[in-house]
Amino acid sequence: MSERVHRSERRFHAHLRRAVAEHQKKIDEGSFSLSPEMGKLAVIASWGTAKNSQYSAKEQIRIFRTEAERVASSPLADAYAEAEVVQVASKMDVNFVLADPEVAGVVLVGHGNIAELRLHYDKHMNWWETAHATRQLKLGHFVQRMCGHFETADSLPMGTFAVADQRNIIAALGTPLDDKYPDESLFRPVYAESLNDAESILALRDEYWTDRPR
Repeated sequence: MSERVHRSERRFHAHLRRAVAEHQKKIDEGSFSLSPEMGKLAVIASWGTAKNSQYSAKEQIRIFRTEAERVASSPLADAYAEAEVVQVASKMDVNFVLADPEVAGVVLVGHGNIAELRLHYDKHMNWWETAHATRQLKLGHFVQRMCGHFETADSLPMGTFAVADQRNIIAALGTPLDDKYPDESLFRPVYAESLNDAESILALRDEYWTDRPR
């Protein structure tokens, strides 16, 4: 492993430990959203498109909007006071949803990987930006309905530091998804424990990061 990789890994470890500490601080201070039965499920449909998709950009946006509408009327939404589809193009759009204390749960629909959501004009929002934008930890679900592969050393599930109970993060771990027909059986809880330390989170990354330098 090169010295450059070592330095990058050390920076990532420091970044992760800071995020773990800030997440714990929010828990200790009781910085939580409304409960699901009183709050809202925000189903985010991204306008981000991919050039390598078999579908046109316009069709991709339509596909993800349709999927978001279906999720908003699914049994998952029954646990919330209301469900709303939110179409987003920019980080500011997503930040607004994450910062809203009335939003108890979030579902992401679009292109991406385990660590980030693709937005309009080939922009991305990652797990660290998600953690920073979440003022009050969500007491409901954080569902990532995009591909679940771990692309880089600093790949972590995007919702890791957005929820109070990390067992509520649902994703297709390590697996690509079809744009139009995602396999529902692939979606499962990311973490087995409600609260995970840096070592446990790193262990998850190491299990699924197939291109990890040896």
